[in-house]
Formats: sequence, C-alpha cells, structure tokens
Amino acid sequence: MELKSTTIKEIEEMQGKNMLVIISNGQIKMAELPKFGIVEIICHDEKVTFVEEKRKIKF
Repeated sequence: MELKSTTIKEIEEMQGKNMLVIISNGQIKMAELPKFGIVEIICHDEKVTFVEEKRKIKF
C-alpha cells in the first residue's frame, strides 16, 4: 500500500473502489486498501503521523 498525494477530483473518480483517504495537516493522501491485512493510523497532536500496514501469513 502506497499513500499518494491527491485532489478531491481524483477521489471522486475512485468511486466504487476500496480506498483509504486521509485528510490531515492540510494534505490529502489516498491509497488502495490491501486485499487483506490491518491498516493502523497513528495520530499525535491532532495530526496523522504514521500509517502502518500489517500482514499476517497463515501457514
């Protein structure tokens, strides 16, 4: 999963897809959600500081 800077117009074009959109500190970023896994958003001082993707592999 890769967060990319985006605009509101680009977000409108993604209707029907499974996307993550984050608006924080005057920035808009989006990414397509992974097929499986956990995505954590970490905030500090009312701003997003980290986005972490976790995956588990079942054996």
